[in-house]
Amino acid sequence: MPSIGKDSPNPHTTTDTRSKTGATTIKHTIGSNQATFELKNENIYLWRRALLIRYFKILGSHEKAKVEWNDFDQKSKLIEIADDKHAFTNKIPKKELFKSAVSITLDKQKLFVITIYYTTKKATIQGQGTSEWLQSEFKVINETINKIKEIKQKGNLPCDVDKIFSELKFKKNELIDIESPEDLEPIAEHVHVQADKVIIDIEKIHVPSENETQNETFKPNTSVLNNQEGYDQAKMKILESELEKIRSEQTRHKEEITQMKTTIHDLEIELVKKDTELQAVQNLCTNLQTNLNKIEHLNEQIDKEKSLKIKKNEDRLKEMANERNQEIQRVVKMEQNIKELQHTIEKEAEERVDERNQEILKMEQNIKELQQKKKQKTKDQTYHAEKSKIQNYM
Repeated sequence: MPSIGKDSPNPHTTTDTRSKTGATTIKHTIGSNQATFELKNENIYLWRRALLIRYFKILGSHEKAKVEWNDFDQKSKLIEIADDKHAFTNKIPKKELFKSAVSITLDKQKLFVITIYYTTKKATIQGQGTSEWLQSEFKVINETINKIKEIKQKGNLPCDVDKIFSELKFKKNELIDIESPEDLEPIAEHVHVQADKVIIDIEKIHVPSENETQNETFKPNTSVLNNQEGYDQAKMKILESELEKIRSEQTRHKEEITQMKTTIHDLEIELVKKDTELQAVQNLCTNLQTNLNKIEHLNEQIDKEKSLKIKKNEDRLKEMANERNQEIQRVVKMEQNIKELQHTIEKEAEERVDERNQEILKMEQNIKELQQKKKQKTKDQTYHAEKSKIQNYM
């Protein structure tokens, strides 16, 4: 991994990065692979644009880089926005947008994931490149956004945001160094190399041996003593005492060096252990993310199936409602036909009754006429009979 900010001090548990246009608070624990920083209404969409242009469009076009950008709603469902294809506007690109996440992988090594939360106005970064990103990339992007805000505060001057973010270069020795693959060693390997260098440097320290302490450098000048009669024997004892102190100091240095070697070795072992634990946690996070993606995919399938079933049921209900309406219309029509038929029958019955009454009246008239004719005939017959009898008597 590129070793950004090698000479920079480690961040405190809570670091404040301040500028002329405001303050951004970073919450980051030393040695932690995650951090949180606060955003504001006036810069949150500039941060979105900066990450979109700098990482997704520019870094994502590099053959060694893999950059994934995802936008989510409040139910963690993916939504499609693609606002990088349009001019920048300092407002939310879609009202359903809840959070955005950009994942950076370089030379098949995942560096970090940055997530922006639009409701709480906060952003998080997670991954092994967190500290380096905060010391380099964050500073560059934050200062650029502050400059853009200053430009816009000076009377709405023209400001091509995309061009400004596009012109930010990926400098050598920073976290994202796409021009220097030799700098892409993992952080753990870099620390091991530095630890090995310290051990080599310690081993190069020259500590005089017991034999060396007895050479001319540490021996009393016997020639002077021989030439000076009556050399104070107490002086010899003092020199011997000094020599003993040097030997004692030599022993102490040896013990300190041994202790330092042991400590560094223990640190190496602890670092390897931490790296192993970190890798295990990263694998667990990857598995959790994979399972979460599967669950989300399964939920999406379930939602789709539910939607299809609901739509199917709604369509069926509509069909049933249409059939019921048609049936009601048929019943109404049948009732109308029955009423019309009943009216027709009643009318025909009335007409037939009228006809029968007329026929009866006519028959009664005919009967009366026949009766009258019969009476008249009877009278005529009686008359003729009487007449015949009278004639016979005569």
